[in-house]
Amino acid sequence: MGMALAGGAELEQAAVAARLDDELRFLLTAHTPVQRAIGTMLGRLLEDSTLLDLGYALRRDYIREHLGIGIREAQELAWLETHVVRYPETDRLWRAGRISRRHVRLILRHATPDEDFLWARLATIMSRSQPGTNACRPARCRRRNEGPGDRAVA
Repeated sequence: MGMALAGGAELEQAAVAARLDDELRFLLTAHTPVQRAIGTMLGRLLEDSTLLDLGYALRRDYIREHLGIGIREAQELAWLETHVVRYPETDRLWRAGRISRRHVRLILRHATPDEDFLWARLATIMSRSQPGTNACRPARCRRRNEGPGDRAVA
């Protein structure tokens, strides 16, 4: 009898873990559209140089003080949104929550738009910690786009 109870508790624990995993995955996919919207809006706001209208002379002050995010994160969000439009499969899989921001960054930096489909599909089978380790080697690792940290924020 004790064995049956232990087995039942293990099954219940596995069901709880599966439910928590489902909820966490949902929240991660819900987070992506919010980050993408922030990137799009930041890109427009920073391009238009309308920060003086908001009372900020410097981008970094607005980003840090008003938004409460790091400068590099803000740069990356805006950079990703301006470049991902040339990578339709990467864009689609990112919107669906099937690849992470880290995957997208890797693809945009190392693949051409013509290689988008292959790289985006490869990213779906990589773990979140894999991009940048073995995914990209020899001559394929040339920078194709200007990275988000390559431009200073005033």
